[in-house]
Formats: sequence, C-alpha cells, structure tokens
Amino acid sequence: MKILFIGATGMLGQPVANELIRAGFDVTLLARDESNMRRLFPGARIAKGDVFDLTGLHAAMAGHDAVYCNLSVQQSSKEKELQPEREGISNILASAHSTGVRRIACISSLVHKYEGMNGFHWGLSV
Repeated sequence: MKILFIGATGMLGQPVANELIRAGFDVTLLARDESNMRRLFPGARIAKGDVFDLTGLHAAMAGHDAVYCNLSVQQSSKEKELQPEREGISNILASAHSTGVRRIACISSLVHKYEGMNGFHWGLSV
C-alpha cells in the first residue's frame, strides 16, 4: 500500500511514520521543510508540499492508495487564521477525491475540546 503521510514531524507523527516505514509500507512524507524531514527520516521518500497548497498537495497525493494525517493547531493561533485541521483537511479531502485516494486516516488534536461534552470521553478503558 502506498501511503502519503502528512504531519510526520510532530510528537505523534514521528513514531507513527517510523513504524509504517519499518512495517514495509511504501510511505511518502509530505514536507514543507525538506531539510528538516531528511534529518528526521534519512533515506525516506519525501514530497515537497503543504496542506494549504491544493496544487502541490494534489501532485504529492497522486498515485497513493491512502493518506495518513497527523495535524495539529498551534495553541496561539486565532480563529480566523488558516488551520491545518480546518482548511487543511478540506484540501486533503478535495485532493483525495480528485486523485482517487479512497482511504484516509487522521489523528486530531482538536478532540480535547470535546472531552466530557455530551458524555464524550476520549481515551482507553482498561
């Protein structure tokens, strides 16, 4: 399976990307900063791109079977600013639709805002 990985440089993204690569998946890492990505993932396939650039995202996504997203929102960002988990996800979905990608997995940092709301509880029970 060919996977385009978006958000590989974050706290959760790094270990997940490493595990997918170790497991033998054909992974391409989307990078705004290619030099940082190469430092973190030597030898990995890297595509230059950004979730806010639909044309570049479309080019990076072409030929992949799935997309894995691990995005977050800066704590200091304002509501009117572009957000990876709002406009970025919209762009990812539009690009997936136009390139024929049928599987998308996403981990969201926004779920913390809903903890306890209407009986919703995030986490695992043991």
